[in-house]
Amino acid sequence: MSKLVKAPHEDITYRIIGAAMAVHRRIGPGQKEVVYQRALEGEFEKVGLAFEAQKNLEVYDEERLVGYYIPDFIVEAKVIVEIKAFAALHQKYLSDYVPEPHRFGDWTIDQFWRA
Repeated sequence: MSKLVKAPHEDITYRIIGAAMAVHRRIGPGQKEVVYQRALEGEFEKVGLAFEAQKNLEVYDEERLVGYYIPDFIVEAKVIVEIKAFAALHQKYLSDYVPEPHRFGDWTIDQFWRA
């Protein structure tokens, strides 16, 4: 019998995914990342998730500053959220990653392409 492994910060990630799904249901697919980011900021506030948007995080190689990492969100000072939005996806690419029966959230793959 296999045991389920509890993921770190599962309670927070559950709420983040719920917020993202609520935003996606309202505004649908095909928007630019900035649109989803603004909507998600509002949803995080609505559901009471503390967040920092686009905070500059220094990246070091040994003791030398080599650049910055700027995540879309740091939620509850524990979980990094990166938004990925595509202007267009090739149907074959999506079909390779969306499991049968080819659903994308509440949408079938055909509904996705007509949106």
